[in-house]
Amino acid sequence: MSLLNRFLRNRRGNVTATFGVSLVPLLGMAGVALDYTRGSTSRSDVQVSADNAALAALIVQVPTIAQRESAGRAALSGNSGLVTNATFDITSLKATVTVESEVEPSFSKVLQVKAFKVAARAVAEKVFAGPPPCILALNTTAAKSILITGSAQYSALGCAIHANSNNGDALHIDSNTSVQASSFCAVGVSYVPTVLQPQARSYCEPLKDPFASLQAPAIGSCVATDLVVDPKQNKTLNPGTYCGSLTLKGTVTLNPGTYVITGRLSMTSQSVVSGTGVTFYLTGATAGITIDAGGTLDLSAPTGGSYAGILFFQDRTANPGALSSYAGGSTAKVTGSFYFPTQTLRVGGGSGVAQDVAFMPIIADKIEITGNIKAKADGVQTPFPLPKTESGVRLSS
Repeated sequence: MSLLNRFLRNRRGNVTATFGVSLVPLLGMAGVALDYTRGSTSRSDVQVSADNAALAALIVQVPTIAQRESAGRAALSGNSGLVTNATFDITSLKATVTVESEVEPSFSKVLQVKAFKVAARAVAEKVFAGPPPCILALNTTAAKSILITGSAQYSALGCAIHANSNNGDALHIDSNTSVQASSFCAVGVSYVPTVLQPQARSYCEPLKDPFASLQAPAIGSCVATDLVVDPKQNKTLNPGTYCGSLTLKGTVTLNPGTYVITGRLSMTSQSVVSGTGVTFYLTGATAGITIDAGGTLDLSAPTGGSYAGILFFQDRTANPGALSSYAGGSTAKVTGSFYFPTQTLRVGGGSGVAQDVAFMPIIADKIEITGNIKAKADGVQTPFPLPKTESGVRLSS
C-alpha cells in the first residue's frame, strides 16, 4: 500500500509539473494575441498621425517647404509618445509622410519577444476643382498686381480673383470697396479687409495663362489708316486691318469678325458702339485701348471659332508695360474676355461697367479695378478652358 501511495503521489506531481511547464507557452501565446491587438491599434493610431501630418503640411499658408515640414511635424507633436521617427517629402503640391513607432510587448515578454516596429505612410495632395478666375493677374513679382481700390464694387459670384505674383502685397483690396467672389488667392500675400468672405488665401499655386497658346490673327492690308469716326457721323465698319489708331466718337456698328488694329483703339464718352461676334486684336508700338466712361456700348465676343469668348486680345510683344483703360458706365455692356498679357488693365467707371453680363474674365499682366462690375461665371465659351483654382487638400494612395 505504501508503494501505491508513493506512486499516486508521484503522478500528481507529474501533472502539476506538466501544467506548470505548459502554462508558460500558454501565457505567452495569450500575450502574443493581446500584443497583436495592441499593435493593430497602434498601427491605426500611427496611420492617423501620418494622415494628419501630411494634410497639415499642405493646408498651412506658408511660403517655404521648410515651413510646411514644420507644420507637419507640429501635427505629430501631440503623439510624441507614439511616434519615434518621421520622414517628410514635400512639394507645394504634394506631401508624403512616413511615420514609425515602436511598440513594447507586455504579456508576450515571457517568450522574450522584443519591441516591434509599426509604420504608416500618408500622401496628401492639393485639389484643383475650384471656380475659374474672373480676374487673373499674370505678373509673378509685382506689388499690388491686383488692386481693387476707391469706391469699386465688384460682384462675381461663381468665379475667383487670383494673383500670380509672389509679392508680399500681391492681391490688395482696400477696405472701402465692396467685393464679392467665390475665391480670393495669391501666390504671395493677400492684403484684404478682414470682413471679406470667403477669407482670402496666401501662398497659393500659380494659375497658368489659359490663352498662352492663342494664335495671333494675320495682319492684312490696311482697310483704313488712323481712322476717326466723328461725333456726328454714323458708320458701319467691317473686319480687317486698321493701320495706326482707330478712334470712335460717333455712332458705329461693327460687323462680326476680327478687327486688327496696329495702334490704339479709342472710344470716347460720345460714342455709341455696337457689335456682335467681334474680336479686337491690338498690335503695334502703341497697342492698347482707351475707352472713356459715358459711351453707349453693346459689344460681345464670338461664340465660336478661334476667338470664341475673346473680346480684346493684346499682342504679347506689342507695347509691353503700357496701361490700357476701360471706363464703362450704366450704358456699357460688354461680354467676353479682356486679355492683356503684358499690360496693366485699369477698369473704372462710376455707375456700372456691366449689367449682369454673362461672363467677363479679365486676364492681364496687372489689373486695377476702380469702377463697378457685375459678372457671372457662365455663358461664354473660351478657346481654351479656364483653369480651376485650389479647392482643398485630400489624402491619396
